[in-house]
Amino acid sequence: MHGHFKSNKYCFCIVLIVLSLFFIQISYYTKGVVVKTPENFYSSDVDKLDHADKVTILNTNNYLITGETGEVHDPTTICFNEGDIGILWREEKSLLKIAKYDTNLSRIINTTIVVNGSMLTEEEYELSQPWMLKDSTDNLHIFWYMLGYDYPQQGDIYYMLMNASFQTIIEPKSIHTYTHGGNSSSAGKIIIKALMDEENLIHLILKDNSYYLLNKTGDIRASIKVPVETGEVQDLVVDNNEDVIVVCEGEDNFYSIKYSIEESSFVELNRNILFDISDEVIHYARLQRIGNSTFFYWSRYSLTTGTDYYESYALNTDGTLGEYEVLNANYFKGSSYTLDTKHAATVSINWELFADAELFFSYYHPTQNENYTEAKLIIRFVKNEGYFYGPAIFKPRIISDMESNFILLWYVNDGNNGFQVFIWKCNNNGEIYLPLVVVAPENMQITFPTPIISLPKAPLVIILVIIPIIIRKRQKRKRWFRK
Repeated sequence: MHGHFKSNKYCFCIVLIVLSLFFIQISYYTKGVVVKTPENFYSSDVDKLDHADKVTILNTNNYLITGETGEVHDPTTICFNEGDIGILWREEKSLLKIAKYDTNLSRIINTTIVVNGSMLTEEEYELSQPWMLKDSTDNLHIFWYMLGYDYPQQGDIYYMLMNASFQTIIEPKSIHTYTHGGNSSSAGKIIIKALMDEENLIHLILKDNSYYLLNKTGDIRASIKVPVETGEVQDLVVDNNEDVIVVCEGEDNFYSIKYSIEESSFVELNRNILFDISDEVIHYARLQRIGNSTFFYWSRYSLTTGTDYYESYALNTDGTLGEYEVLNANYFKGSSYTLDTKHAATVSINWELFADAELFFSYYHPTQNENYTEAKLIIRFVKNEGYFYGPAIFKPRIISDMESNFILLWYVNDGNNGFQVFIWKCNNNGEIYLPLVVVAPENMQITFPTPIISLPKAPLVIILVIIPIIIRKRQKRKRWFRK
């Protein structure tokens, strides 16, 4: 009877161990693997690798998104001094990647991971809002935001410096901590603007009205908090004297503030009320520098009249309001790039929830109602009838290259939450002469699940407690038999 009771105790221990093992979790983590296929092998005498997924469009503007899609977002681009093009984008919630193309849109430096957020923090986070600036020596100044999920919820603005070959000069470093008012699953727009002036100084303004001036190695030369009573900073420009004008949206008024930049500080020169906005809903407000002049333009909805307004004004040198109706209407339609006092271009989108999405190009005089190339359709993304929603174009960007052509950049949702990043090029007539390039995701990048066994604490504790008990029982039994 006594021996039977001992056997039952051992059986009970074994049952506990087996039950604990059922709670052991097997997690699968994706691991990126570059799969070599005959299509992407290259001979040793090839100097320039072209891994771009190029699509030639013939006799039509229609394009149906096919091939690999993924979580790729927020592309930004620069043009190097020799005409090559650098493209930075975000992948998933942890990676920033970059690639380099020549003037013919052939890839000459393969995709490089610039930032792996998991290397910077052990906390749960979301990486977003990449910005890329280029100085006169072709070095790249890269910013991004990392939102943490602790309470109180905070995030950090990071900076790093790379050369034109994507070699790191200054490792990632945090330059500002932003505190959120509550918990959120998404960061929102924290980096309002980053720009580089003619002296290679970086101007950075953030949602909490923090304004930083950094030198070309990312060191803070000056900082200031734009007065909270003027509201949230919307935009800034640098004038010919290296003075700065910022515009702010307050609760009842729209303000402009002019600063001079001293050796290590900002000095406020003027503060002006531009508009009474107590009965207005502001969609956006922006500043544009054209030649020696600064312009303010905005979109607003009047609660009094129930009407949307698109208005532009000149700003006087002290930041006060000047002449009305001076900018070309194309500035209100999309992403714009101003070459000089007579030439500017805009890319804009036409999008509906269940229909095709279209991208347009316009070329015009910045301050006169004179359009050289008027809203030319560049590409139409056709709805995939297998998906309920239509495709959508996000964040189109436009810059000029060294040959006065225009580099176009955007990313697309295919209608089923599959994303692709595109780059293209056109001349000032909106004529396309190079194949469309799918930058990301790369068609040769495949993810395989890798099983990793993880032991939850509760089953692990049970096992660690039971095993020593069994060992002691067995040792006692052996000593009893020896007697």
